[in-house]
Amino acid sequence: MAAVYPLHKWMNAIDEEKHFLTRVLSSEEILRQITSGVEYLHSTRRIHRDLKPHNVLFANRAQTLRAVIADFGLCKEISHGKDFTVCSGVVGTDGWMPPEALKGENTSYPWDIFALGCIYYYVLTDGSHPFGDSAVLRSSKILNGEYSLEQLYSPEAKRLIGLMISTSPIDRPSASEILINPFLWNSQKRLDFFNQANNAEIIVKKNWNDEIDEKLRQHCLKKQTYKGESVQQLLRFIRNTNSHYGYHFIPIQREVKSPLFDEPYPEKFVLYFTTRFPLLLLHVYEVMKVCTGEQKLKTFYPDNIKARVQILRIISMILILRGYDCTHYSNYNEMLSIFLRKKCAANLITPNLKLDALPTEGKIRIILELMKAIERLPDEPQWCGEDGHGNRYYLIGDGRLYVEYGAKLCGMLKRASNNMPHQKWKLLAETEKMWNTVSLIMEGFDESEISRKVASMLAVAKEKILSAAQIRTAEQQFYLHMRRIPITTH
Repeated sequence: MAAVYPLHKWMNAIDEEKHFLTRVLSSEEILRQITSGVEYLHSTRRIHRDLKPHNVLFANRAQTLRAVIADFGLCKEISHGKDFTVCSGVVGTDGWMPPEALKGENTSYPWDIFALGCIYYYVLTDGSHPFGDSAVLRSSKILNGEYSLEQLYSPEAKRLIGLMISTSPIDRPSASEILINPFLWNSQKRLDFFNQANNAEIIVKKNWNDEIDEKLRQHCLKKQTYKGESVQQLLRFIRNTNSHYGYHFIPIQREVKSPLFDEPYPEKFVLYFTTRFPLLLLHVYEVMKVCTGEQKLKTFYPDNIKARVQILRIISMILILRGYDCTHYSNYNEMLSIFLRKKCAANLITPNLKLDALPTEGKIRIILELMKAIERLPDEPQWCGEDGHGNRYYLIGDGRLYVEYGAKLCGMLKRASNNMPHQKWKLLAETEKMWNTVSLIMEGFDESEISRKVASMLAVAKEKILSAAQIRTAEQQFYLHMRRIPITTH
């Protein structure tokens, strides 16, 4: 039988009692495992609704220690065709419930993300709460969004937790997005990212050369000159130092007593740079979002970031065509604000509206409005999204959506009709149905669910590959899952 140990008791234990556990699991690994549990729960269309330290246990099974979620008594399933659940009274635990739950409003997966953000802060600060230690005042502070992250040292942790405990559910990331956030990257992935992102063209005021050990700097300058005011040059320095790590640096290691050469690698190597430049990872991660289309960087960003980049590029293109200099704008919300202020777009949304506040349907409509603003839609298909089975989706012409079949869907269609698809491109749906399809692709459904719904969309489009009975069944599935979300401007 597995031994269990509650998270809240571990946090309150003395250091000697924690020692074995912290040797086995780091705080980041504990949080990663809890988040993985939340991700799996959400993939089954369920919300826990009572996440808190008391409901996180450490289980020791077969000499392997893991953090697991417990007590599913308040767990709620979200019905198919809906993306929220109706609250019947206030449920949950005070201090760990989001504002929308305290107000008795409809709730969804962001409920758990809010509580998870509080747990993140709790673990990283040895038992503190972002909304204060007073249980009496905590709920009112949650409603007013009055939190403090002062005890956190990591800029990545502050940024992530700030999003997770946002008053607005729309601003909270999904569990899947949290798992690939830079805060949870191990040292090797951080190093890989710095190596791949060495072409950033952003200037910093401080001369980073001053932060590097003198003898190490002199040794490296024999090989190449670096500009101390450039992030691009700093990233190249990191990349080049890493590529020569080991035998090449043996002579300098004897001369320079630097933590850069401490073991283990790459942990100490990355720590050398992140302690000297604590904002570097977060800064580069934000700036390089505009390059997510590059193959080398795709694995570091979630799909919804790629969708934002598509919007950013369209806005940038229109502004340039109209004579505006937008080369110094890297944040797409900032660029959208400039775009609307210059009155380049149709009167679809207000200038003070954040694009993030819109549902996916609204974002896709804006893409098409922006395309229309330059008086033409693309003749060639524009990449829109990809599911977990290699099927790629494209916008084309008058806003119709097409699919390029991946190998798995081709196999499904072949088995259904005893014949391979006779065209590479197939019309999926007309305009109104297209909004729903794109929403499904871009909002992180689990792979099997995407596959089922894509098959439904194909049937609804009256593809003659499927039988009449299959089409009727698929139509019923389609209207069951259809979501019509009005675009709001507030």
